This record gives sequence, C-alpha cells and structure tokens, in this order.
Amino acid sequence: MVDMSVLNVAPDSGKEIDIETRSFEPIPEGVYDFELTDSRIKSSQKAGQYLEMEMTCMDENYMNRKVWAKFFFQSEKAAPKANRDWMSLLEAIKFNGDPANCDTESLHGSLLGVQLSLESNPNYANGEPQNVVKDFLVSTKANAPAPQPAPAQPSGARPWAKG
Repeated sequence: MVDMSVLNVAPDSGKEIDIETRSFEPIPEGVYDFELTDSRIKSSQKAGQYLEMEMTCMDENYMNRKVWAKFFFQSEKAAPKANRDWMSLLEAIKFNGDPANCDTESLHGSLLGVQLSLESNPNYANGEPQNVVKDFLVSTKANAPAPQPAPAQPSGARPWAKG
C-alpha cells in the first residue's frame, strides 16, 4: 500500500466522479488507437510467468478505456503465439531494437492500432463477453507526417542573419 502523504499529494476532493459515465462494458469489435501505458510480469498457475501489457484507448468514443495483452513466453503451448504477437506489437510501434532484450518500460507511450474482438469466457464475469486483442497494427495517430528539420544554414552563415 502506498502512503499518499509520503508522496505529498492529495486527491482533488473538489471533483465529483460521475459514476454513471464510467463503463466497464467491452469496446465493440473493431480497430482502435491505443497507447501502451504499463507493463508487468505476472504469474499464472498453469503457464508460469507472463508479460502483461496495458493499453489505453485513444479513440474519442472510448477514451481512456483499458485493455490488456498477455504474452505467455514460458508456456510450451502458448509460446509460438506469444512470439508472433510480440513481433506484431513491436512492428506496429516501429521498434527497431533487439526484440529479445527489450525493456518494456521503454515502450510506454508508444501508439499502436489494436484489433479487438469480443469473446465469452465462462471463467470470467459469469461468461459475459470481454475484449480480446486479436492483432496489433500501426496507429492511425502515429501516421501523422514527422516534423521536418529546419533547412541547414550555409557554413559560416549566422542563423539570425537573413540572406
């Protein structure tokens, strides 16, 4: 537990939380823009340790909604899919480092497209449909043209001098 007084912050008690607008309903099937916002190693009794990546929706209609992708690299049965999905995620964010030695925290803040489906899981929420990540794609928000560098000044020219 974190003692908030140690952090020298306090919740803004002046803001009311509108419980009616919070929704835990799944996002409809489709492709949405997300930001990678967290990653952690978790444990499963059946599959051992796995990587969980938290993604926050950037789509206007579902802003700040969260989905999670799980990568079971240690499970003999699930490892091939985990490796394919991991490479797909890295390709979607245009990662150009070593996929095997990637610090997942360095990926936080990356934008990507996520294809979601709805699936029922009898072991979760009484079998209610939940979002499942099906694929990772390049984000439409990440496709904006990169800023162009300023034109180089001729050698010896003073940047403030007009030609």
